[in-house]
Amino acid sequence: MPLPVNPATTRLSALPLYAIGAVLSAALLAHAVWLPWPLLIFLYALIGNKVLWQWRFARALPWWLRVPSFVLAVTAAVASTGSPLSRDGGVALLLALAALKYQETQTLRDGRLLIAALLFISMTTFLFDQNLLVSIYTVTVTVAAFAAMTLLRRHDDVSGLTELRSTLLGAVRGSGRLALAALPLAVVVFLFFPRLGQPLWGAPWNSSQGKTGIGDELRPGMISKLWADDTPAFRVSFDGPIPPPRELYWRGPVLLSFDGQSWRRSPFERLADGYPLTFDDDRVQRYDVLMEATDQHWLFPLDLPIAAPRGARLLSDGQMMTLRNIVAPRRVQLRSASHGQLETTPLRGSLSAARRLPPGNNPQALALAQRWRAEGRDDAAVMAAALALFHASFGYSLEPPPLTPERSVDEFLFETQSGYCEHFASAFAFLMRAADIPARVVTGYLGGIYNGSGNYWTVRNSDAHAWTEVWLPGRGWVRVDPTSAVAPERIDRGNNERALPQAGRWYNAGWAAIWRDRFDVVSRWWRQRVVDFDALRQQQLLTPFGIANAAINQLLIALCIGSLAAVLFGAWWSLRGRQRHANDPLLAAWHGFGQRLQKRGCGRNPNEDPLHFCQRAARALPRDAARILELGKTFTRYRYASAASRDQIQSLVRGLRQFRPS
Repeated sequence: MPLPVNPATTRLSALPLYAIGAVLSAALLAHAVWLPWPLLIFLYALIGNKVLWQWRFARALPWWLRVPSFVLAVTAAVASTGSPLSRDGGVALLLALAALKYQETQTLRDGRLLIAALLFISMTTFLFDQNLLVSIYTVTVTVAAFAAMTLLRRHDDVSGLTELRSTLLGAVRGSGRLALAALPLAVVVFLFFPRLGQPLWGAPWNSSQGKTGIGDELRPGMISKLWADDTPAFRVSFDGPIPPPRELYWRGPVLLSFDGQSWRRSPFERLADGYPLTFDDDRVQRYDVLMEATDQHWLFPLDLPIAAPRGARLLSDGQMMTLRNIVAPRRVQLRSASHGQLETTPLRGSLSAARRLPPGNNPQALALAQRWRAEGRDDAAVMAAALALFHASFGYSLEPPPLTPERSVDEFLFETQSGYCEHFASAFAFLMRAADIPARVVTGYLGGIYNGSGNYWTVRNSDAHAWTEVWLPGRGWVRVDPTSAVAPERIDRGNNERALPQAGRWYNAGWAAIWRDRFDVVSRWWRQRVVDFDALRQQQLLTPFGIANAAINQLLIALCIGSLAAVLFGAWWSLRGRQRHANDPLLAAWHGFGQRLQKRGCGRNPNEDPLHFCQRAARALPRDAARILELGKTFTRYRYASAASRDQIQSLVRGLRQFRPS
């Protein structure tokens, strides 16, 4: 009987090492969206260096290559992603250490340790995104890791591509059967294991410019960078009639302070103490919003919101903010007034702040607005003059020319005359203030894409928009979108593709749009039913059994009962194969044949094909090699390759039963 192998000293052959490298490369690819490209390329270079060295020299990398690689990898990970205690820095350091471990992997124990680490590292992908595609990819990487672990169990037998293919296919089939047996238990634990009310760890995105691309500051060129980003920001389902696209203004940060270069939120924002909104109850829109994770505080209600949902607050200028950062998909129910009036009676100090301009800034624009006033024009005439100016000679561009920060308004109005929505909103607000009309800039989104398959709207980052609000006596804050004077199609149709052909995407038309909508419906279901499954929804699972709000002890009882049923099902699933083998004389004879060889130290691996098993047994028992190979080839031919008569099968059964190793 052969001696058991020592994992610490048993060297791996080339093919298992290459398989581990492939799994590690796949795990790295899942982080390519956020990982800095120089660091990602460097980690792939470390993996490629190991593969080339193994192929060329068939031995471990020398220390004088591993030590500099360690120093460079750790330094690059910390320098490019920040502290190892943060989410980005910690995961980047784990990936770097995994690539370094692969460089020194040479023994069976090293390979097992690295694959165990990869199983953990693959789960870190969910710290950054939890959409359906990421979940499918992570499951695929996990299955590949288990297949590589199976390959390590047969490190001494896999010596060619044929054996490698057979082993990997067997590993995938075996992993699939185990997954099906474990799936009921996983579902039970997912449903009934008590959950926390809030996420355990909030993912620290950059709070000043979150994943939505909408921040608390606006400079010319910031929103125009988002026109190519079709990542969903949120999805909206209306309870009643759907407003036309030109009315789908999704309100975000309100920017009041202007320093000559940037618009920022006011440092004196107030909660809506007696929210200054008047509206008609018959003109109220009710809708559900499913927000994507942004790590920001803003919700984006339809203009104008009436009240904040639970866990959020409403400021006096109509901004809606959550009490905690949105670090996971969040569903809220909102109401908005389609034709409301905001702050018809001005709050103290609000109008003076909305007239303030920095001294000595953009003198040409200041002189133009003051000339309009000197001509005796009222507020409406000044607004009309500014819109007419834009309409006469300005162009709408997805890639506007850069502007000098100190004189951005003057350059835009009198030189470039080409811009995106933030250019028009900023210049219009400046002109209004210069004419002594209170004005501010509002950022958010406009329009969206209607999904006919799911009957909801998808608002993407590319739908980011900026507009202006001016305060008029008796009417309060009135929305004025100066982009409509230049690109009315952008307003009427609700997206850039109607205004600018170069903004079109092939997947937004024809058959591609149909399949895009269908996939988005599935992704939305995944968000609502799986990712957004929280403690509140868990407490309602036992409602059909008369328990309206399940306590923790009741969930634990359901968990125990469901787990027991799932384990019994898994046991039945696993044992039914043995019963099937017992009813098949040929399989029963083959099983006895394998047991007799196992007593001589030639046990069959669970995922090993019959022919390869017999070849290995023949090498270990040379005196019986001819008979073992003959039985193995005959069994393989009758079982998989060609049909056999009843007499031929009975003859093979007798041969398998009569075989006794020398």
